[in-house]
Amino acid sequence: MKLSLIARSSSVAALVTTALAFGAVAAAPAAVAGPGAGPGTAAVDSASPSADYPSAGQGTPTSQLRSNGLAAQLAAAKPITRSETLKRAATWVDQGLEYSMGGETYQGWRTDCSGYVSMAWGLPGPGETTDSFIPEGIAHRITKDELKPGDALDNPNPGRYGHVVLFEKWADADKSSYWGYEFNSRGVFHHVIPYPYFNHQDEYEPIRLNSIVDDEVTPVATDDTSRIKGDFDGDGRDDVAVLYDYGKDGERNHSGLWTFTSKGAGFNAPRQVWDSGSDSWNWASSKVTVGDFNGDGKADIGVLYDLGRTDDGRNRTRLYTFTSTGSGFTGPQLAWDSSTDAVSSWNWATSKPVVGDFNGDGKADIGVVYDYGQFDTGNRTAVWTFTSTGAGFAGPKLAWDSATDAVKSWKWTNSKPVVGDFNGDGRTDIGVLYDYGQKGDISRTGLWTLSSNGTGFNSPQQVWDSSNDAVKSWNWAASKPVSGDFNGDGKADIGVLYDYGKDGDASRTAVWTFNSTGAGFTGPKKLWDSSNDAVKSWNWNASKLTAGDFNGDGKADIGVLYDYGKDGDASRTGLWTLSSTGTGLSSPQLAWDSSKDAVKSWNWNASKLG
Repeated sequence: MKLSLIARSSSVAALVTTALAFGAVAAAPAAVAGPGAGPGTAAVDSASPSADYPSAGQGTPTSQLRSNGLAAQLAAAKPITRSETLKRAATWVDQGLEYSMGGETYQGWRTDCSGYVSMAWGLPGPGETTDSFIPEGIAHRITKDELKPGDALDNPNPGRYGHVVLFEKWADADKSSYWGYEFNSRGVFHHVIPYPYFNHQDEYEPIRLNSIVDDEVTPVATDDTSRIKGDFDGDGRDDVAVLYDYGKDGERNHSGLWTFTSKGAGFNAPRQVWDSGSDSWNWASSKVTVGDFNGDGKADIGVLYDLGRTDDGRNRTRLYTFTSTGSGFTGPQLAWDSSTDAVSSWNWATSKPVVGDFNGDGKADIGVVYDYGQFDTGNRTAVWTFTSTGAGFAGPKLAWDSATDAVKSWKWTNSKPVVGDFNGDGRTDIGVLYDYGQKGDISRTGLWTLSSNGTGFNSPQQVWDSSNDAVKSWNWAASKPVSGDFNGDGKADIGVLYDYGKDGDASRTAVWTFNSTGAGFTGPKKLWDSSNDAVKSWNWNASKLTAGDFNGDGKADIGVLYDYGKDGDASRTGLWTLSSTGTGLSSPQLAWDSSKDAVKSWNWNASKLG
């Protein structure tokens, strides 16, 4: 899965020096998208220009307005990184800016296509034009295969006949379309564009700013699938989402979606980004997943939703997506309905959804570990995948079936699935912590992996068995697994929050990790134990677990939404983080406490963590 192109490694120095030379970009407040609000990542058919030529005209280029010579200013300017270019471009999305052909400006740059790209490139305002980038020595031509984030597709004709688009990344493997930022006659958009553009394709050419430089850490593909698991705003740090239950409001079910955005050293106060409002949304019928479904570098939210049984006895399930705009989310969009699919019937209650880039195309897909129940030959379990198309999902495809596999019998109720790129090949695999039950005083647990082959999954391999390990006994029922690259080596590992029960008056909990070797996993290693920590007591039953790179250091951390119960009339909940050190975990830090927040009361039992 790909990291956000607006990577945390962008050069702060480059932004500062560019801002000093040309005038800093003022940070405009981002609009909060309410239910049904349009996303910044508009689809091709809704954000493509309405006219034959996308630009209504362009103003006079800076190079013609300044008598003291633009070339000298550019020669003295500091380079700008690719990620910083894209970060600047993103600041104009969702601001409601209107295209102007009369030279009007915003933050010092013209509000037209070339003024927008000039702003993103850090050029002096009011900005160059499509027919001046090359002649003025500001940029140079490159080939299609040389395109990198922050380059541009330029139609160098003058005035309304010219247009320029900022290139972000390829949207598909055959390079027939790409994600780009553009200011056209309908506004500022971040969306997928056919290469090189919607029309007049023979007039466009790839160009590169002469002063643009690669980031020290290239903001492109990474093998660590956990890195953007929950990066909703595209800043390179993972955030946390909670689907919240408000209960019944008359005849309707009332739910809300909240996010805790990371600020590096902790989390900002929770912000409601969606409310079911006058519509009805049943929290109890929702299974929440998180992933970058459209490949724009920002994580979205998917919900597998239960509609119960149809009149003719079929199980009906839907898949909804909330697409991140960077500053909020669109309202839920229907992505799939079992009643209109070839499968016809789909049982929500026997579905365990997981998310990962299973085919390695840079977009997160949704997998479902599905229970068929018990047959004469044993327990039958399957894995189905909904493959992302960028604009939606393909119908479910059977990717693995225990009935046709060498294992034959696989018990769904004994399976706790996690996902990650365990072998570092760029495709997400599935791991399963499996319960073999108890024999005498010994609880036996195994760890299995189903490795992705791009089109499906290979036969499961057992990579660990507690009965063959020094630990001997491992209680599956006392285990809450998560996945993440905890040591930062580019391969996903598996962590387990483990319950030791009561130790005197204190509740004892520990975190163990199974580190990936690429070909398998090391035996479990204890990284943290509440009995040896300042917290002393930690209630496993009051803990809802997630993992992500919350501080943006390239290593996955662990987050816990923790229940303190009732404090008077208020429900008290805390958000704790255990930050990875690479070889272990730091002592847990309380990153948020509802009792000290404006919300005051937060019901842990009404929260589903994403």
